[in-house]
Amino acid sequence: SVERKVENRFLSEELAQAMDELPEKQRRVIVDVVIHEKTLAQTAALLGISVQAVHHLKNRGLARLKKRCAGM
Repeated sequence: SVERKVENRFLSEELAQAMDELPEKQRRVIVDVVIHEKTLAQTAALLGISVQAVHHLKNRGLARLKKRCAGM
């Protein structure tokens, strides 16, 4: 339906804006791990940080996105 398309576009724009508001490393981790489906180890190697740091950045980034998007 037209309403659904408008709603999906709005949500896509809001998510893109929320992603832009993330700190650079959190955004990079979310893109690599969640969107590109890279492993934590692969992402850690690319960023030159520990797997634990990637895990922490992913969790913090997702929490920020959930909090930001909860008000939509």
